[in-house]
Amino acid sequence: MQDGLSSESVNGAVVRGAADIRRPLGYHDAMNIGLLLGNSRIRLGFFEGSKITEWDVLAWDDLYRADFEELRQIFRQHTVDGVVIGSVRDDRLQALRAAMSQELRTITVAGRDFQIPVVNRYRFPEEVGIDRLLNTLAVSDVWSDTTRVILDFGTALSVTVVSPEGAFEGGLIGFGLKAAVDALRSATPRLPPAHPRKPRRFLERTTQEGLDSGLYWQMVGGIQRMLDGLRIELPPPQRVIATGGDAEILVPGLRGVDRIDPLLTLRGLLLAWERSGA
Repeated sequence: MQDGLSSESVNGAVVRGAADIRRPLGYHDAMNIGLLLGNSRIRLGFFEGSKITEWDVLAWDDLYRADFEELRQIFRQHTVDGVVIGSVRDDRLQALRAAMSQELRTITVAGRDFQIPVVNRYRFPEEVGIDRLLNTLAVSDVWSDTTRVILDFGTALSVTVVSPEGAFEGGLIGFGLKAAVDALRSATPRLPPAHPRKPRRFLERTTQEGLDSGLYWQMVGGIQRMLDGLRIELPPPQRVIATGGDAEILVPGLRGVDRIDPLLTLRGLLLAWERSGA
């Protein structure tokens, strides 16, 4: 399990910020567990009061291959009072409940069993993913009276705009880094697997380096254009916060990101659950 580190940008460099206290995996006091079911991964966190005391990320592919044993082990090593779930994949939720019926006998699902207390200004509100609403709620007390832009680097990239009053205003959606890598590999089998990281130069002299650098700059160039366009359209001041599995890979190539918080969506899930009284 990982600690609850958030990160922020100081003088252009991404550095670690204050953290929730980490407890070892063998900590046995009764706690609640939050699960975020994404397209490629499960993010989980243990909630103790208003704190996230442990967290981890598990890949769906790995869980399916091992028949969810890693997740079962986590449940066995803790006394779990309740399970709260935020999901963008109802099919994954059904598969998880079928595989772990004993551990997930009683669950509470965001958007089904309790509403997320966020004003939703989408033209078709039902289209908004639960994760984007949870992110909106999570920044409600951060940089208040300021327009906030959230970059969520998942299987899909979501760019969410939050008004100074804390309302979900909309934003942009694009492909994520893993989706781009997988699509290119599927369409061009003669190319080697790509491993994008921020390169030191633009002129590369091998196929592998050219592929890694090209995908990286294509991703960050598109994202930077989105941020620049929003800066023109939105009223100042604006602050940008990043989250999601690929944030620490891509944010160093971007200008104007104020903070990285890998726990942002989990914080939103905890806030929504607490405020619902469910």
